[in-house]
Amino acid sequence: MPLTPLLFISPRIPWPLDTGAKIRTGALLDALAEHYAIHYVGFLQPELTRAQARERLSGTVTNLLRDEPARGPLGRMWLGTRTLADSRPVTIAKYWNRALAAFVRQWDGEYPKGIIHADHLHMGQYLPLATRALRGLDEHNVESLILERLADQHRGRPWAPYLDVQARRMRRTEAELAAKADVVWAVSAGDAADLTGMAPGCRPEVIPNGVNLDLVAPPAEGRRPQPGRLVFVGSMNWLPNQDAMIWFVGEVLGRLEMRPPRSGPWSLDIVGHSPPATVRALESTRVRVTGGVPDVRPYIHEAEIYVAPIRIGGGSRLKLLEAFAAGIPVVSTSIGCEGLEVEHGRQLLIADDAEGFAEAVDRLASNPRLREELALNARRHVEDHYSWRAIGQRLVACYESRLAEREKTAAPLA
Repeated sequence: MPLTPLLFISPRIPWPLDTGAKIRTGALLDALAEHYAIHYVGFLQPELTRAQARERLSGTVTNLLRDEPARGPLGRMWLGTRTLADSRPVTIAKYWNRALAAFVRQWDGEYPKGIIHADHLHMGQYLPLATRALRGLDEHNVESLILERLADQHRGRPWAPYLDVQARRMRRTEAELAAKADVVWAVSAGDAADLTGMAPGCRPEVIPNGVNLDLVAPPAEGRRPQPGRLVFVGSMNWLPNQDAMIWFVGEVLGRLEMRPPRSGPWSLDIVGHSPPATVRALESTRVRVTGGVPDVRPYIHEAEIYVAPIRIGGGSRLKLLEAFAAGIPVVSTSIGCEGLEVEHGRQLLIADDAEGFAEAVDRLASNPRLREELALNARRHVEDHYSWRAIGQRLVACYESRLAEREKTAAPLA
């Protein structure tokens, strides 16, 4: 029996797996490819060639790839200018492409019993063009919530009114697109509740973020972290990560240095590609900004404590799941671990103000037994709840259930 066709629409090729978004996209794409005939369309990020993209997508029918729009500072400036009077938020308008829209309409006509899977809200704008296939929207985050929090963090600054406008546009657009999809995937119960609140007809299914437990594991026996070393891993072209590091270095690290280091001098590794000048400026004798690295695991394993001082965001934190899987104790803000079913003092320590965060880091640094206990509990937690294989199977089961419901509804009465 031929496999059901599935059109996968994504804003970027999930390779290399150096961001949380690409990790989720890649894991779910691979899971879907085991059960469906994948047709892939979307955009190509500038750091990849078409040959590299097709190699990553081997095994799929790759129909259409468009260059990622609004590249570079001038491209982003032009996009922002031409969308000032647009009713859509700028990040949605960025990913609109006429050729891609025409393809979605054509595909929907050719495969009326297929599935169209929109990866990210940005690609959800293509779903209303389809009227026959089952339409799924994977919300990696509640995008309007991120913009609202970002606007709050920048209140009083000249660009705050612009962020407010973008947040309002995003909330309206997000509600409309979520309501028009046949099924919406949220990464956490909290995100699902937020989406239901803004689009009452929407009933999201929770498909959480996960981790590859074979790839990410505790360090080899005998390997010891460097005393006093802290680490943060994340894509540094993402504003919430930039804000987290600027706040941590500016408000928390100084407080830590006022406390006598129990095991060694404090130091911080900021690991992630595309750090802007504001993050590069944080470098000092105690702060290292690595930029992109081939493998983040050595940096995690060398650190004594993983810090996640996130103040803006939505969804759930792939970076924390990887830290848990890697066997490193974690200190996070409440927003940093939002969407994960974790408990302060069991899998990690949670603190939201600068003094409390510094105190939590210092407490872990001075208590090897607590570090070991949190790391063991956190590793067991991801093993029990956040394996990508189990999550992928859950996604497929949800789609199969929706397809069966449609078939039953469409079947003629005897």
